[in-house]
Amino acid sequence: PVAAANWTTSELFGALNRTGKDIENAPVSPTQAAELLGLIADGTLSSTLAKQVFEIMLETGQGAAAVVEEHGLKQTSDTGEIERVIAEVMAANEDKVADYRGGKDKLFGFFVGQTMKAMGGKGAIMVDIDARKREAAEQAGALATVDPKAPDALEQLAKKAGGPIRAVIDLV
Repeated sequence: PVAAANWTTSELFGALNRTGKDIENAPVSPTQAAELLGLIADGTLSSTLAKQVFEIMLETGQGAAAVVEEHGLKQTSDTGEIERVIAEVMAANEDKVADYRGGKDKLFGFFVGQTMKAMGGKGAIMVDIDARKREAAEQAGALATVDPKAPDALEQLAKKAGGPIRAVIDLV
């Protein structure tokens, strides 16, 4: 409910202001807006992709699912594909990996950005920044720890999490 309210306030009302329309003449119906919010909630869309879908919905009047399908805007949650891209980014930036492991924590954002860039903004990536946050997530039941060097680390994590996961970037 809070996410829906925030989305409506920022995106829908922002679009109405830009187009000079009022809520009664909104180019996106409540049903279409609910469909879009559902795709965000179920992980089909990231918030970034949802904004792109919403803009197309405003222009075309199409529903969210139709826009996602037609424009190929579905978020990639294939952990094998995400893991492959992460490995490529790390291999292409070995010097930065060494710097990160040497204590330059701010490089973490670089790796996330490069991974998202390589995936065209469509990668569903759950970022594991440091051990304290990992411990807090474990206590909340949100993340299970596995050996990140294990060849099947993402599959192990999915099993421990009891369902689909995004991916964990763990450079430490």
